[in-house]
Amino acid sequence: WDREGTIITEPILYTTDSSLVKFFSQYLKAPPELHSINTLVSCPSKDEATSARAKLGLLTDMPMFKTAIPRSDDSSPLSVIFIIPDILPSTPTCCGTHACPTYDPSGDHVVFFRDSWCLNSPDMIPKGEIYVELNRNHIPSVPTCLTSSDIQC
Repeated sequence: WDREGTIITEPILYTTDSSLVKFFSQYLKAPPELHSINTLVSCPSKDEATSARAKLGLLTDMPMFKTAIPRSDDSSPLSVIFIIPDILPSTPTCCGTHACPTYDPSGDHVVFFRDSWCLNSPDMIPKGEIYVELNRNHIPSVPTCLTSSDIQC
């Protein structure tokens, strides 16, 4: 029911069975996206990282990361540059939200990046759609949603 998961197997007798060695041999030959390396996050250019640190008020040696968020209207994705947000798990199912100020190079300003893992249910209304509806109805104290989307891995 959740997008994260765990696999538990029977004991693997690796001293008498070479299956585990064969598995890792094949695993290492697979493309990164097939063995859980996040190919959606990359390193920004040196200039992008420098601009982001300046806008975010960060030290010059702070590691920076870049990702592109698809837009719901099929226009070009919104690229953002960010630091790793503090991750404090708060639920037993690993559903949670991580958020941090983020640099938007296209607009040359700071935006708020909210990464969330949600339940995978057709009955759930995506939070981005809720923000759009709240903005449309001029509900006070609700941030303007620039874009939101599920990321296809």
